[in-house]
Amino acid sequence: LLNSKANTTKRPTMTTRMKYLLFLLRFFILPSYRKLVLQAIEKMKKSDGFSLVELLIALAILGVVIASAYGVFDSQQKVYAVQDQVMGMEQNLRACIELISSEARYAGLNVKLAENGKLDSSFAAKIPEAFKPTSPVAVTLSSADFPLKITQGDSQSPDTITIVAAICDETNPSVVANSGGVSAGSTLVKVKTSDHKIRAGDIIYIGRPGIYEYAGVTETSGIKLTIDTDPDSSGNQGLQHDYPEGTEIGEISVVSYAVYTNTSPWVLKRKVNKGNFQPVGENIVDLQATQDGKKTVITLDARTEKSDPNYSENGGYRRACCSVVVVPQNM
Repeated sequence: LLNSKANTTKRPTMTTRMKYLLFLLRFFILPSYRKLVLQAIEKMKKSDGFSLVELLIALAILGVVIASAYGVFDSQQKVYAVQDQVMGMEQNLRACIELISSEARYAGLNVKLAENGKLDSSFAAKIPEAFKPTSPVAVTLSSADFPLKITQGDSQSPDTITIVAAICDETNPSVVANSGGVSAGSTLVKVKTSDHKIRAGDIIYIGRPGIYEYAGVTETSGIKLTIDTDPDSSGNQGLQHDYPEGTEIGEISVVSYAVYTNTSPWVLKRKVNKGNFQPVGENIVDLQATQDGKKTVITLDARTEKSDPNYSENGGYRRACCSVVVVPQNM
């Protein structure tokens, strides 16, 4: 009975196999293989199973399909990698130019300026030497300079931008917190905000627009600031005027931007007051600025992090450039 049942079991028809091969033939097989495959199908119609030749043909077809799919996948991966690098470069470039331009617009805010919009000589004398960068190029600040200064690099070096201003944020400016105000001759001033960023060695202003007094900070303790209005004289010199409680008081910052080309990758760095240069954006390869009166044009160049062997220009690195025009309202 078992043998009889086995013998009477129907073999699979050819319909399913033929449909499968016809599907592959229609969509995947190269024209040069069609004749061979058609012959195999004709032979299959007369056969009850797959021959070795048929299996080899199927494997060859599968290999062609897999190779084609892998080629497409690999190509798409390379395109995606390039697009990802370009997108990262452009985002980094926009963030850097926005940071520089936003602070450059503050140039001259609450700074004592001469009538020509340049730094007042008495104020310039109060700027500590530690605030002025010495590398990659040396920066000087005097009565001959605007509060937005461009220090030109050499033929192969980027420029350096220096901004002198009261940079406004959530803690700057603050107000005088001395009960009853602060009297002329006083060297101790309290500020209202306990999380202020004023440090010993910084410059502050106190007063109201157009009538500001400037002083160096010699010591800080919480909200208490010990000040000196005349660093050239011995001892701490006090304020020249009385200021009521609530009078505006804030920090004057000297902020510089420079591209360092002696690192890998090249990097845009930012320096605030006596602090060191800190990185703000990698793969920034150039910073150029031109000044026409109060108008300043700032240009940054960036490149991708990795080179592309299929890209023949710029040593295989894709590059982007971004420029912005800044006209500070306080100069």
